[in-house]
Amino acid sequence: MTPLEIIAVIFAAITLMKFIIIGKNPKVLIKTAEGMAKKTTFLTICLLAIFVVVGYYVFSTINVVDIFVTMMLGVMLIGMMLVMYPKVYLSLAKNILKERQKLWLLMLIWAFLAGWTLYAIFV
Repeated sequence: MTPLEIIAVIFAAITLMKFIIIGKNPKVLIKTAEGMAKKTTFLTICLLAIFVVVGYYVFSTINVVDIFVTMMLGVMLIGMMLVMYPKVYLSLAKNILKERQKLWLLMLIWAFLAGWTLYAIFV
């Protein structure tokens, strides 16, 4: 298997296990969310590290335009979930506006990827 296939298998397995676990015991979702809320800095560092490692393999194999369009699909899935919970989305939006400084790195990554995508298409 290629590195991307290994990453895809791991992600698919985690996704399916999550659905099975939450399906059997929905309270696990609350316990997990409560645990995550207590360790935001640690989780941010872990997720950033995973992003860098996975990004290395993805960006060395696939062009940025294909990646950016694929990211759009993921954003659409998350967007569909958020519109099903308008109160949660409104609360999230208000929190984001109050604490924009927390998102500087994510905004920088998105801006870089958007710029790189436009550069790859038009230059």
